[in-house]
Amino acid sequence: MKKNIAVVVGILLILLVGAYIFGKNKLIPSSSVTQQDQSLVTTNNTPSKMTLITTNVKSNQIPIVVALKKGFFQKYNIETNIEEVPKNSLQVLVSGKADAILITPNIALAAAVEGAEISWIGTVNNNNNWVVVSNKNIQEIKSMGVLSGLDKVNSLSLLQLLKVNTDNIQFQELADTQTKLTALKEKQVDSVGVAKTDWLLFKKKFNLSDDYQIILDSSVNQDAALPIAVIARNGFLEDKKTSENFIQALVEADYWIKNKENKEELIKLISEFYPNMPSDDAVVYADVYLSTLAGLNPIPDIKKGENILKLINNINPKARDYDINKFVSTKIITSLKESGFLNQFNF
Repeated sequence: MKKNIAVVVGILLILLVGAYIFGKNKLIPSSSVTQQDQSLVTTNNTPSKMTLITTNVKSNQIPIVVALKKGFFQKYNIETNIEEVPKNSLQVLVSGKADAILITPNIALAAAVEGAEISWIGTVNNNNNWVVVSNKNIQEIKSMGVLSGLDKVNSLSLLQLLKVNTDNIQFQELADTQTKLTALKEKQVDSVGVAKTDWLLFKKKFNLSDDYQIILDSSVNQDAALPIAVIARNGFLEDKKTSENFIQALVEADYWIKNKENKEELIKLISEFYPNMPSDDAVVYADVYLSTLAGLNPIPDIKKGENILKLINNINPKARDYDINKFVSTKIITSLKESGFLNQFNF
């Protein structure tokens, strides 16, 4: 009898030890993962790093602000290094020191015609909200403040939309946007073309009279409108997953911005990102940007690209033989559309 009890006790001990060992292995899953598998897990969770350039035209950078502050870059496994470059920002991208920038496609296309390996891969809004402002009647305009290069060509085309005789216009090259606005205020020039946000804030700051009027507004005249494009280095696009994730973050940022219930938070995010910006100014930035999103199509517009190319041809004969398909790339957006991603956000 005692012998039988001893046998039973021994069997129970064996079962208990076995259960403990089995349970221990179940509780520590890493013990069943090989070193190679563990390496793969770590690699897959490592965020992709990229550098974004922001410009001094703050109204064009709002999707980046939202994607960063709301965690959309993090959601799509992107670690962003954001650098503000007030002047010649595109040159930083072209030099290979950055991966992407939000900017009007005309500036980028002019660089691409000269050999820059960059592409238009997405669109974050329909309209850069460009305005022409003057303190004179349209037919009395005799001078215009411009930046060097393509700004002069664009300004020329805007005056032509106003049916101004451009043969009689004197173009005065100025250093930057604030210098243009100051020259207008002090009546050194009759007109300037600037971002609508910059004009509204400048007029408010200096309490300018209604003698200074918007005479052309791209939000009303679509022929004057340019989209804000996502421009990327071609080398960056070789990493298909990272470039797709980047576009996904911007798409979701725009979708979040479009929700009117988020407007108050949007204003707060803009103020936080630009710490020297008064909250009243942030309201203007939010209002103007929201006006650009109605009916947004994130796919790069090849027809718009062709029209821009014709303008560039006026200052660079190389544009005549340039293939616009080398610059306008719809691969990423098409892939996201086919995967069903864009359908989630009504694009």
